[in-house]
Amino acid sequence: MGEHELIVCAPVAQRSGFSHSFTFMDPLRADRITIEGLEGIEAYAVSGTPADCARIGLGCFAKGADMVISGINLGANRGYDVYYSGTVGAAREAALAGVRAIAVSSVGMPPRSFGGAIRALRAAMTLMERNEGLMLLNVNAPDCQADELKGIRACPISRRGYACQYERRRDPMGRDYFWGMNPACVMCAEREDDFILTEDGYATITPLLLDATDREAMRSIAAALGEGAV
Repeated sequence: MGEHELIVCAPVAQRSGFSHSFTFMDPLRADRITIEGLEGIEAYAVSGTPADCARIGLGCFAKGADMVISGINLGANRGYDVYYSGTVGAAREAALAGVRAIAVSSVGMPPRSFGGAIRALRAAMTLMERNEGLMLLNVNAPDCQADELKGIRACPISRRGYACQYERRRDPMGRDYFWGMNPACVMCAEREDDFILTEDGYATITPLLLDATDREAMRSIAAALGEGAV
């Protein structure tokens, strides 16, 4: 649209919390659809996960794409959500394929306005265009109009996860099942992390790593092995 050529690949159904899972050894369907108001945009409804959407989009419909934008997600993806989020999983899959990617989310669920998220997304896209070393960005924005944002800040993810709380229930057949309550909780807040800043009216941009190796620990282990300590 405008200065960009856009192709849409999105899950056909809600896939929140699917993380980075993708379809393996099962058929994957991608049906051409028309999005109301965007009739001129090539769009596909994909039967799989968000990561599947990135994979099939890059592999079949948008070969040679120079950027993948995942979202705008309804609801924040802050803190440890980067491990659970299908939105972030799709962006990470694109980055693993060598394509720069941005996951973008609005704190509102549903939001009253995408203006703040769109403004933050544009800023993240500009950053990527100016810095070829940026491969994967996670963007979160308050539920507000663009001109209501206090600003856009670079920051780390918060230590915000989910408590392991389940309620034991019984189904009509007399069998037990467990209903996940799993309330979000902030385990340790930094002065300026993605939770604190978005709650205070700022949009946040966090660069994420693809290499999960703990290199400091690896050096420590290598030294111990070299000394015959194990």
